[in-house]
Formats: sequence, C-alpha cells, structure tokens
Amino acid sequence: MRRVPPVGPKAPAHVHTSACSPWHPFPRLERAGYVRRTADPADRRKVVVEAVPDALAGVESAVGPARKRIGEVLAGYTPDQQDLLFDYFSRAAPAFREATEEIRASTQERKGGR
Repeated sequence: MRRVPPVGPKAPAHVHTSACSPWHPFPRLERAGYVRRTADPADRRKVVVEAVPDALAGVESAVGPARKRIGEVLAGYTPDQQDLLFDYFSRAAPAFREATEEIRASTQERKGGR
C-alpha cells in the first residue's frame, strides 16, 4: 500500500484549495473509496492518507485505453529519447504549476485581492 504524506496545512495548497474548502479532495476521495485516513503511528495528532489498493482497478478500466495509446507513442522513441521526454515533463510540470500560481496571484492583485 502506497502512503501519501500526512494531510496538513500544505496539502490544500498542493491541490489548490483551502483546508476548509468544500472542494477539498480528501473527503471526496475517501467517500469514493479511493483513499482512507489513518492515524500516523509516530504522531497520533497527524492523519495519514493511504490509497486503497483495489480501488484503482475501476480507474484503470477507464483510463486504460489512453494509457495504451500513450505507451504506443512512447514505444516509437529510443530509450535515450524517452529519457529526454521524461526529463522534460518532470521539469515542465512544476514550472507550469508555478506559472499558474503567478498568474493566479497577479489576477487576484488586479482584482484588489478578492
């Protein structure tokens, strides 16, 4: 079972919500059966969110065709080219998230901080 870092003040920022937002994803994921909350064995005040192992079978059936097609695309590249692609995407994704945050912040500033 894969363990996700404890839910805490930084988790909502990572998923772009506030801790009290009705759109906070953890309760919805828990109700859907994808994750469960357990007490952190090292610190009972913390909560650890764990993926429910068999819950992703339904997700795989939904996204399986897309994964297959992407696999076919990647198979057309050499291992070195694949390494380059994976390196690019591992760097581009965080850069895109940072740029999104900058855009969000500047939009809020233009709206007067609302």
